[in-house]
Amino acid sequence: MSNKKSFIPKFKTDNDAAAFFDNHDSTDFIQDTTKANMSFPQPMHKIVISLDDKEWRLLQRKAILSKVSYAHLLKKMLHAQLTTA
Repeated sequence: MSNKKSFIPKFKTDNDAAAFFDNHDSTDFIQDTTKANMSFPQPMHKIVISLDDKEWRLLQRKAILSKVSYAHLLKKMLHAQLTTA
């Protein structure tokens, strides 16, 4: 084993980096890394609701008058109800 310090070279492409790490153990380079501050958005949950024709038409009309999509309007309405309890 050599006493020469290993270092991570600069890569031109992601493919170059992948090829390098296919042939090198990434744990040999831990000392050359820095902690990355990352955040991920909270997951969104989708729901399905059934509206009768009258409710659907009212929702669409209100959305048009508000100049927003019906989904956005419905989300705002639900949020208002959930946060005022």
